[in-house]
Amino acid sequence: MEALLRWHNVDLGVVSPFEFIPIAEKNNAINRIGDFVLEVACRQGNILNEKYNGKLRVSVNISVIQLMQNGFVSKVISIIENTGVDKRNVILEITESYAIETNIDIIEKIVKLRDYGVLIVIDDFGAGYSSINNLIQLPIAGFKIDKSIIEKSLENDDAFYMMQAVVAYAHNMKMSVVAEGVEDKLMLDRIRKLNVDYIQGYYYSKPISFNEVLEYMENNKST
Repeated sequence: MEALLRWHNVDLGVVSPFEFIPIAEKNNAINRIGDFVLEVACRQGNILNEKYNGKLRVSVNISVIQLMQNGFVSKVISIIENTGVDKRNVILEITESYAIETNIDIIEKIVKLRDYGVLIVIDDFGAGYSSINNLIQLPIAGFKIDKSIIEKSLENDDAFYMMQAVVAYAHNMKMSVVAEGVEDKLMLDRIRKLNVDYIQGYYYSKPISFNEVLEYMENNKST
């Protein structure tokens, strides 16, 4: 389960994170927001696992700005231990991975978190500057294939075969692979042939609130 941040404003309605996150980064509020999201996600994941005796993993997006802050590792560990969530059920999704592959300080933080027991994955693999080099350089447990690459694989056989090779490489390295942005049956059938481990997208569900998650879990106890 991926934790997504949405701002519900009385006057503005639902404000997209694409609008308010850049402002939060400029105003140095992003770290406090990031702490809040991680804590809420851990608490909610814990509630779901206790209620349904599951091993549900909760993933939270982490930006380079957050990774650069002093005390980031100890803060993450403190939140995990204070909320009581199983650290093995926490996934940190790193965005902008191109900006950290040569940053020794950030890589050391990622190593410490991995050694602590948190799973680290690369988000939006294939978009922007992320590359195979990220998979080699960074101590990660897996990655998520960006929607743009998924769409290209539908149109171009070469792109599809390239991603097949990348997924096979990842599995040889004991990494898990998620295909994100899958919106319809055509995309689903194509992506299944990549042999990815997990599939995410609107085909299964649009983003929903925590109360809607509880309702969904309650209605699907037997599945």
